[in-house]
Amino acid sequence: AMAADLGPVVRVNCLCPSHIITPMLQGEINRLEAAGKMDKLNRLFPMKRVGYPEDMNGAILFFASDKSSWLTGNIFMVDGGLACYV
Repeated sequence: AMAADLGPVVRVNCLCPSHIITPMLQGEINRLEAAGKMDKLNRLFPMKRVGYPEDMNGAILFFASDKSSWLTGNIFMVDGGLACYV
């Protein structure tokens, strides 16, 4: 709805990250590593690892650039391929 209301002046897109190692997730990552279960989590992703904040950079730069000038109303998964299993 926002994309329709604000276009063509403003583009509205959504980036949806999955497991990104941030301070909010770090405690859980530490628990999984201590329990020897981090490999199990990593294997859930086709990219075989959880994400890092810098993994968002390319998508952010793309949507902020003129290369995405005709894109609006999109939901873009940045999830290491996890959504392909859903």
